[in-house]
Amino acid sequence: MTPGERTPVVARLWRGAFVESEHRGIVAVAEGNGRLLSRCGDADAVTALRSAAKPFQLLALVESGAADAFGFTPAELAVMAGSHAGRPEHVQAVRSALSRAGVNENDLRCGAHVPFDGEAADTLVKAGQLPTPLHHNCSGKHAAMLALARHRGEPLDTYLSPAHPIQQEILAGFAWACGLPPSAVGVATDGCSAPTFFVPLSAAAAAFARLGSAPGADARSQALARIRGAMMAEPEMVSGPGRFDTQVMRGSPGACAKGGAEGFQALGLRLDDGRVLGIAVKISDGAGRAAGPVALEAWRQAAGALPEKLEAARAPVVKNHRGTEVGRLEPVAALTGA
Repeated sequence: MTPGERTPVVARLWRGAFVESEHRGIVAVAEGNGRLLSRCGDADAVTALRSAAKPFQLLALVESGAADAFGFTPAELAVMAGSHAGRPEHVQAVRSALSRAGVNENDLRCGAHVPFDGEAADTLVKAGQLPTPLHHNCSGKHAAMLALARHRGEPLDTYLSPAHPIQQEILAGFAWACGLPPSAVGVATDGCSAPTFFVPLSAAAAAFARLGSAPGADARSQALARIRGAMMAEPEMVSGPGRFDTQVMRGSPGACAKGGAEGFQALGLRLDDGRVLGIAVKISDGAGRAAGPVALEAWRQAAGALPEKLEAARAPVVKNHRGTEVGRLEPVAALTGA
């Protein structure tokens, strides 16, 4: 492949009649059995899922029995699998999960940032308060890791080390979902200080196809189905009102969506015709604004249609600060056979 073929233009930003910006990237679409179905660009390129790995990082907690031992609710499991917006309901869910596991906010090692939700951020400012680790979008994932460490009787203070026993469990579950041995998964440090995983984009698509598939008889498949069920039942806890993942899951009863930083987006789909698809998108320049529309365009091409409720998100309009429509983001990724 030439460089242009490896990372073709997958989205264009139009301002009026002019192309103002272009985004290059790659797309992979896998079937429910994990087989690569179609691609745009080099689907074997290795990339990080970042927060899109969270549903699979939660596998060890559920499979181990810790979720049942601590009585975690679907809302708590959903916030653990998600990247929440720091709204009061998100903070309360994380706080409740920590309490159930017998750990507290001081045990979190994710750091803190201003809530993604504008109203929640304004509330903190007006109250003269600083954000806490509970407001971090990854605090649910960290609560799950701490709970697993507590359940296993392992040290809490080193729970983020890639060598920690629970991180080895988490790596094994993620690798299984991707259809890879753990040794084939690259490990680096995420923005929240937890391990993050690098795999070929095709393997990421296979993982999301597995997330969308009907559960098998084994415990790990059953655990993944439970995580999917929690995400689908509580989509606002996965992301938040008005945010892409929540919007997609509200717009289609058969879709499970999870994005990650630096322009990564993935979907696990159960289509009306019985097919199961996993879609993974990586935008080369890390632009998150293009990842969702490109993923929806891949859905449209692979499935033959897109739910009407999601059409506006596939080609979103661009408005200026007065609310005037001045352009649009157009996904132009063209899928070809694997």
